[in-house]
Amino acid sequence: MTEEDFQNFANHVDWTFAKSVPNWPHFYIVEKELDDLDAYAAARVFIRDQGYDGHFFDLDVRYYDVDGWTYWSSPLAKPVEDQYMINRCRKEYTWDALSSAGELPSEEFQEEGLSLSPVLEDQDFQSLVRDSRGSAFTVFDVLGTADYEIRHSNVLSWLLDREGNHGKGSSFLEMLWEEISREHTVPSCTFGNYQVSREGENEDEKIDLLLVSEEREWIIVIENKLFSPETGDQLDRYFRYIESRYGDIPERFYFYLTPDGISPDREEDEARWLPISYQFIRTSVAQFANGNLSDRIQDFLAQYLEHIDRNVLKGTEKVERQRNVLRRHAKLFHALPFLLNTDSVLKQYDDEEFEQLKSILAVQNEVERELFDFAKQMRAKHGYRRYSGLGHWFTIEPPQLRERLSGSGLLESEEELPIVFAFDSRPDWFAVEMWLYKKSPLYRKVRGQTSRISEEGPEQNRSDLHLVEVLFRRTVVHSDQIIEESLDQLKERIASYFDTQLRADLEKSVDAICSQLESITRFKHEP
Repeated sequence: MTEEDFQNFANHVDWTFAKSVPNWPHFYIVEKELDDLDAYAAARVFIRDQGYDGHFFDLDVRYYDVDGWTYWSSPLAKPVEDQYMINRCRKEYTWDALSSAGELPSEEFQEEGLSLSPVLEDQDFQSLVRDSRGSAFTVFDVLGTADYEIRHSNVLSWLLDREGNHGKGSSFLEMLWEEISREHTVPSCTFGNYQVSREGENEDEKIDLLLVSEEREWIIVIENKLFSPETGDQLDRYFRYIESRYGDIPERFYFYLTPDGISPDREEDEARWLPISYQFIRTSVAQFANGNLSDRIQDFLAQYLEHIDRNVLKGTEKVERQRNVLRRHAKLFHALPFLLNTDSVLKQYDDEEFEQLKSILAVQNEVERELFDFAKQMRAKHGYRRYSGLGHWFTIEPPQLRERLSGSGLLESEEELPIVFAFDSRPDWFAVEMWLYKKSPLYRKVRGQTSRISEEGPEQNRSDLHLVEVLFRRTVVHSDQIIEESLDQLKERIASYFDTQLRADLEKSVDAICSQLESITRFKHEP
C-alpha cells in the first residue's frame, strides 16, 4: 500500500466519533464492520511500517501522520496482528501534542461527559450571550421577518415613495443615491415626479423595486437578495423585460442589493447589475431618521435600524469575539458537533447559550464568505475579468492562454476555455489553482498524460476532483492562519498575493501547461 492508497482508504471509510471520551477527540473504524478487510489489513500494516514511535501515557504507540491527521491501530495492548480498530485524530490532539502543550485531560483516559464549563464561563462567550439577551425588542422580532426579503422591500418602497406618509418626498432616494455615487460612477439625477412599484403579476415582472420617472428620463431597478440565492436566469429575464418595455428611457440603472454588496454570480449579470450593500441602506435610513419626523416614525426607523444591524449586516467585531472563543476552546468545539444534542450536554446550556454555541460552530463559514467577497474585490481592483464562479469560488481567464491554445491547434474558436485560474475559499483555507475541466474536448485528448506543475497538490478529500484536474496550486492562507489570525490579517494576505505574486503565478502556470500540452500533441503527431 502506498501513501496515496492509504489516503484513499481513509477518505472512503465511515469514521465514528468516540463519544464516550470526548476530551480525547478522535474517530475510529472497526475491522468487522468494513466491507474490504484486505484494505483494512493493508492499512494497519502501512501504519506499522511507515509510521513513527510515539506515546500514550506509558504505552508505546506506532503513529502515522498525513494531511493533518494522525492514525494508529488498537487496542494498544494487543499485538499489531490482533488490533481490530484503526483510529485517527487531528495531529494537535495526540497524547504527545497535548502533553507538550500542558493540556492533557485531568481525568486521563476515563469515560466522562463533555463539560461545557470552560466555554460557558469564558468572558467573551458570556458577553455574546448578554448581547443576545439584552437586545431590545423590535416589532420585526414578533413578525418573524428576519429572513423575508419582501418585508425589507416593503419598508424600502415606503421610504422611497415620494408621496409616502413620512412626508419627506424624495429625500430618502436622494440620500441613497448619494451613497451609491460614493462607490459607483452614476450621473446626477433630478428626482422630481416618479412612481415606485413592487412585484408585477408575471415572472418577468417580479422585480422587487421599480422606480420610473414620470417624464421617462430615468428608471431604477433594485433586485433585493437578502438570504435567498439567485434563481437561474432570473436577473437576465428582468433585464431583458426592462430593456424591451422601457428601452426608450435614456437612463436605466440596475442595482443588485445584498447584505455584503456582492456581485451576481453570472458573468453577463455582473456586467449589467451594480452591486450595493445593506450598509448603503443602513446609512441612508440613519440619515433620514435625523430629519423632522413624527415620534412613531422615528421609533419605527430606530427598530428597523436595529433589525438591520442584528439580522442583516455582518458584525466583524462579533465574528472576532466568536473566533476568540473558538481559538481558546478549539478541542472542545472539535468534539461538540457530535454531542450537541446528547442529554448530558443538553442540560448544560439554556436556549440563548445553545444558539451562541451553534453560531460559534458556524463562524468559520462567515470567514469563508468574508474572504471570498474580499477576493472578488481584489479581482475587480486589479482588472481581472471573471470567467465563471459559484458559491465559494470564482475563476478568471489566464492572460494569453486562449491565444496560445488556439495557436497550437488545441482549442477551436467556438470551444469554451478548458483551463482556468481559480480562487477557492473554504472555512479552513484559501487557495489559488489552475483547473483543467474534465468534460472538455481538450481533456479527452490529453487524459492521463498531464502532470501537476506545482509542488503542492489538491486536498485529498475534495469533492470536485471528478470534474476538474488541478494542475497548479498555491495555498495563500493556511488552516492554522485561518484560525489564529484576525479577518484583517487574513485579508492582508490575500491583498498581498494579488499585489506581488499573482501575475508571476499566472505566467508560470500558462507557460508550463502550454509547453506540456504542446509536447503531448507533438509527440502524438510524430511518425
